[in-house]
Amino acid sequence: MSLGGLVVAKTGLSVGTDASTNETVLFTSNLPSKLLNNNGKGLHILAVVSVAANANTKDVRVRMGSLTGTILADTGAVGANNKAYFMEVWIIRTGASAQDVFCASKVSTTVITGFVQTTVNSSSGIQFVVTGQNGTASANDAVLRAVWVDLITEGGVATAGGVNHAVRCQILRCTTGSSAAIREPTQRRT
Repeated sequence: MSLGGLVVAKTGLSVGTDASTNETVLFTSNLPSKLLNNNGKGLHILAVVSVAANANTKDVRVRMGSLTGTILADTGAVGANNKAYFMEVWIIRTGASAQDVFCASKVSTTVITGFVQTTVNSSSGIQFVVTGQNGTASANDAVLRAVWVDLITEGGVATAGGVNHAVRCQILRCTTGSSAAIREPTQRRT
């Protein structure tokens, strides 16, 4: 049996690329530390992006840590016209400073999958960014609409060990902007 819980829910976003061809950060995570305090625990990230109704190429990525971090998921430079991009990333702790990362990106009818192993301190905090990059200097060719992060555990409790429940809720309120977006862990069947 796996247990999981919503850690971050950012919906109703409208953060777009600027009028350049530079890779731009659309979202930066602020996850509490110690979420991945044991092997087998993981994070499931879902990012939803809409793209402009033009033939310009748009590339959306999820990166570990920052704009210069390891690419976890990448749509590739696609000339999608008025479509949605869905990007999913699963980060599974395999050691104190080791993670297996699986991804699936869907652009229109094309699915791109990938696998990478990262070496970030699992307990000090796994962070990520969602970025967008235009092929043509045109503002808002890619617009981030929502980001969700779920905690995944295997046969355990869906709370971060060592993180006080009240502090965890306070951190999540800061991250989500309100306590209404915080859900306590729910049981999931596998």
